[in-house]
Amino acid sequence: MRVQFAEADRRRVDELGELIVGSKTVDGRAYPIRLEDVAEIRRGEGPSKIDRQDRLRKVSVTAYLAPGVPAGNIQRVIQKAIADVPMGNIQLNAGGDAQSQREEFPNLIGSFVLSIIFVYLLMAVLFNSLLHPLTIQLSLPMALTGAIAGLVIAHQTLSIISMIGFIMLVGLVQKNAILLIDYINTLRGRGYRRDDAVREAGPTRLRPILMTTFAMIFGMLPISIGLGKASEQRAPLATGVIGGLILSTLLTLVVIPVVYTLFDDAAAWITRRATRTSTGRGANVDQVLERARSAEVGGD
Repeated sequence: MRVQFAEADRRRVDELGELIVGSKTVDGRAYPIRLEDVAEIRRGEGPSKIDRQDRLRKVSVTAYLAPGVPAGNIQRVIQKAIADVPMGNIQLNAGGDAQSQREEFPNLIGSFVLSIIFVYLLMAVLFNSLLHPLTIQLSLPMALTGAIAGLVIAHQTLSIISMIGFIMLVGLVQKNAILLIDYINTLRGRGYRRDDAVREAGPTRLRPILMTTFAMIFGMLPISIGLGKASEQRAPLATGVIGGLILSTLLTLVVIPVVYTLFDDAAAWITRRATRTSTGRGANVDQVLERARSAEVGGD
């Protein structure tokens, strides 16, 4: 609700002096107090409104980024442009998306690291091994590389939404390696040699790996191409997930079996060394006991 004088009373500036702002009582009679009695009226310039934040006056300068322009790059350009401008006691703070990224990125990175740790612990319990989950998680760097490449190709930026997609990839991309490693272990439990089990698991698991990957890619495709309301905000999430799924699927079928054999050879070598060390210690103990018995017999 806006209250204002009639048009005739606010047509001229000098008429503002006649505005009654109070009253005073003298000898029992009330006299009006006009604005010109207590104030000086003159023309000037000033803000139409005063905004405050943290009890300080705030002036907002807003702009929209061109499509595909990262907010972080614009921040560096702005800082460079105003580096030589004397600011006095003026504080300059970036708001909007820049402020959200500055506040939320540390939390998202912490969530990303925790998701990797939790997935590793879960797989360690399911596989009853600390080595196989490590082999499986090597598919994650390939997925992140594909996600970043997808954002670059689609001319989209790294934002909070795309970071959420990276966290999703932690659980999505490792299913291909899980299918391979689990079937290799199953075949080895049936009596297959390791290399034979690896050769058998690849072609056998290829079909379910492609089926699940294509299902997730086509499910994310409508969001990635921008169908629906506010799709431009969700598009980086879908683009990152699709890029990560494509690259990780192609490389997982090659890299994970190779890494599995390398880690298996390393574990076998460590086991042999530990067995030899324990056997050597046992032999030394037997020799000491034998010498002690001989000494006792000689003494008798």
